[in-house]
Amino acid sequence: YTGLNISKTTFHSTYKYLTVTSINGWTNYKEDADDVIALSEEGSDNDDAATTSNITWTIPADSIYEYAGKEMSIVFSLNNAEENPTASITFTLTATAQSIDKSIDIVLTADDNKDLYWSDDYEYAYFNVSVPGSDAGEDVFLNDPNSLFPNNSDGLLGENDNISSVAYYFCEDMESITTIGSQTVKFRVGDYLSSDTSNNKSDGNTTLYAAIYDSSTKKYGDYELVATIDNENTTTIDNNTPATLITYNDGSDSDNTNAKLLLNESELSMYILLGATGYYCGDTSKPVTFTFDGEDHFQVNYYRPINVAATSSESFTDGVSHSDNKGQGYYIRLEDLIDLSDWREYNFEKYTEVDLYDYYGIDSASDIYVDVDNITYSTTKGGNTSALSTSFAVGTADSETTYTYTYTDSKNVEQTVTVTSDYGFLTYWNNGSTVKSTFYLYVPVVVTYDWGQVSATVEVPVEPMTISAGIAAK
Repeated sequence: YTGLNISKTTFHSTYKYLTVTSINGWTNYKEDADDVIALSEEGSDNDDAATTSNITWTIPADSIYEYAGKEMSIVFSLNNAEENPTASITFTLTATAQSIDKSIDIVLTADDNKDLYWSDDYEYAYFNVSVPGSDAGEDVFLNDPNSLFPNNSDGLLGENDNISSVAYYFCEDMESITTIGSQTVKFRVGDYLSSDTSNNKSDGNTTLYAAIYDSSTKKYGDYELVATIDNENTTTIDNNTPATLITYNDGSDSDNTNAKLLLNESELSMYILLGATGYYCGDTSKPVTFTFDGEDHFQVNYYRPINVAATSSESFTDGVSHSDNKGQGYYIRLEDLIDLSDWREYNFEKYTEVDLYDYYGIDSASDIYVDVDNITYSTTKGGNTSALSTSFAVGTADSETTYTYTYTDSKNVEQTVTVTSDYGFLTYWNNGSTVKSTFYLYVPVVVTYDWGQVSATVEVPVEPMTISAGIAAK
């Protein structure tokens, strides 16, 4: 007003037509100019009639994201006529948009909850099946990747509350993996098996397929779906509905042989590589790229649900009489032979709150197989093995067999014990050669359960029978 030597009233009555000339960062400004810049007759700095009216510059969210951390400008004019003005005043305003992280690195260190779910060197995290007794379905892994990290108020990756959606995906580095345990494998990321012959990964890399090499045919088998990611999950698991759900070994899919085979190669054989993209305000046009210790993905290893013990919980004793009372040391229950534990190291025989055999689907005697013909032995623990001598007879007895033996307790009372098994027995007796020191049987077993098959070789000690003087005897 002072510069033009006119009053505030005269200024606003004369220059009352506003025209936006340019705005960097918003191409549609001409269509919505009235929503961008305005002079306010209210809200003056004080009551002085000469005080300049406030200028309101509204910056669209798209522009703030695009020009985050950069200078923005707007050029507008106030004119004395709506068309063909004869007098105009031009204004240029500049502002720097608030910086917005378009790339966030998740540093994997021992803070927050990351040290609860990661290996000691933060090389990989762990997924496990649902805890027995929960309401989650069997035969399948259902896991929330957000649970591995500190979360924002929506329970999503990272701690930025402006990020209201996160999309996880299988990293294409999965396709460079060639072995899982002893299996030679090829992975394919994305829905390659659809009718789209162009191999367009329209699913956002949320499916993972695997094909396993068959040494007998010298060819890879068919690709099978082994895992999926649902970034719009609505499934509730144990009273929680995570935003993202990763499913491995879907029990509803009959073609999950490969998923089971890879899972059961060893305790932590199967793993996946995951990446993630976040979106500000849930808008896919405003992405934020997540990295993990500078890498574009992180690794998650799957715990095999059950494990066979390396050494049987029971041993044989050489020279025990078996023709009459089937003396203890002649037989081992198959439950004790394999001495199962689950991924929590809960022993199947000792844990009683939930029937772990039932939960994991070890339902019948045929689910525990002993390969008697390929049992070997060694004279030293963990030493070189040889085929069994004909001097030793090793066999099996079915689950309907009952063994009894008697012993005298500490009160000099004779006790009778009856032993049964739901799965059968492994038996051993000396067939003619005196055993003077402990040796070891190595027993191949296969356990079939809802998540596949676990193959293992169990070490079984064979102890010499001793007399009171401690001398080995037949």
